[in-house]
Amino acid sequence: MTKIPDTHLKMCQINLGDEIGVKQSVYGAPNIKKNLKIIVTLPGAKIIGKTIQSSVILGVESYGMYCALPEICCCDKSFDDDKIYELSGHNLHFSNFSFRIFNGINVQKSQDELKKYLIVIGIKPINNIVDIGNYVMLLTGQSVNIYDSNKLPKQELIAIEGYGKFLELNQKEYELSQIDIVITSNEKIVCLAGIISKEISKYGQNTKNVMTEIAIFDRFSIHHSSVALNLNTESSINFVHGVNNQSKE
Repeated sequence: MTKIPDTHLKMCQINLGDEIGVKQSVYGAPNIKKNLKIIVTLPGAKIIGKTIQSSVILGVESYGMYCALPEICCCDKSFDDDKIYELSGHNLHFSNFSFRIFNGINVQKSQDELKKYLIVIGIKPINNIVDIGNYVMLLTGQSVNIYDSNKLPKQELIAIEGYGKFLELNQKEYELSQIDIVITSNEKIVCLAGIISKEISKYGQNTKNVMTEIAIFDRFSIHHSSVALNLNTESSINFVHGVNNQSKE
């Protein structure tokens, strides 16, 4: 196992048997260790109606996707090793969701040290709000979504599944399925969870008050939404490859 520099992600070699051999995979969960037997969904496997594909994460090739037992069959029983099990269905869930308001914010350029750090990682510095959010994501593996709280219809955020149509930033309309998760404020969609926010809720240069969203979403749902809607962002990649359940704190 090898740590990817300046991120919470690691690269490991997974032995998938004689037929497939040893493959490389990128993961974010802290409980993976040497010689551990894990569940791996291979490229071509279908989860919640979508096909798992290999990908490149921060320049590192990642084969398939590993997952926890509750994520694919929603049960807590133990399975015997070296057996094949046929599983069906997938229960969508998001386990943690919270938000916090910060008032009296000044949107400005980040300090040179932070900008240089992000550039080395391959992330373009934007301003102190965006850059701090990206810095937190790199250190903890936890994505931070930020809204202008004065633009929100109500000082609340609620996560809901299958809520209708979502108007993305480029004015293109996307039809959502029943397993897509959206973030709403006063019953108005402000974000496609784990992927991208709507323009109406985004902060700008004149923003003074922000609301930060910290969440741990079901990664198979985020993967499904990202692939089905062809919306691939740094946030969606982070959720798909595993978030530390303790990092929200």
